[in-house]
Amino acid sequence: MNVKNLFIYDVDEYKKFINLINNVFKTSVDLPENIFRDCYNNFLFEEFDWTMTEEFSEKLKQLTKETNDPFVLTAVIEPDPFDYYLNEFGYFNWFKIPTDELGKYYLEALMHYPEESVADSILYNSQKIVWIVPSAKWAIWGDRSYEICIFGCQVGYQIKNAHTLKTWETVENALEFWIKLSFKDQIISKDFRQQMIYNYKK
Repeated sequence: MNVKNLFIYDVDEYKKFINLINNVFKTSVDLPENIFRDCYNNFLFEEFDWTMTEEFSEKLKQLTKETNDPFVLTAVIEPDPFDYYLNEFGYFNWFKIPTDELGKYYLEALMHYPEESVADSILYNSQKIVWIVPSAKWAIWGDRSYEICIFGCQVGYQIKNAHTLKTWETVENALEFWIKLSFKDQIISKDFRQQMIYNYKK
């Protein structure tokens, strides 16, 4: 499979997926607000850089098989997929990989870059990014600036294999392990901390 064929080129397909994403996330909101819509809970956290690894792709595969979804969409929210990426390079910084092919093509897709700009691969130029499946039973939001990604699932749905999320942490641990690294002198304001715990401890 040519990795270029994994990316989204068609505007109508983009519109279909942006509607799916907007039904799950409030994409214009920043932390410490709750990025997820009200119908999502059971939030867990991991390190952002881990999402750029083969191990993460295997976790995506396990999660996707649980919900019987045919593929995972990896979609960059920032930089802007339409105004920036499509206009500059002729396609979206979004790719979808069939479930059984995740381990084979995920890293290659992350590293793929436009011929005009090596620096614009998703591996290097993705400040906010989501991972989502067609059923939307679960989704992941990544924020490079805060060093984290956040897993959430639909209210009423629960991941059957707890081992899949074994390394994921609570919001309190995420604040101590990763988020504080983005603050000056690693000191998180009281207000930020309280809002994070309030919004993601459910």
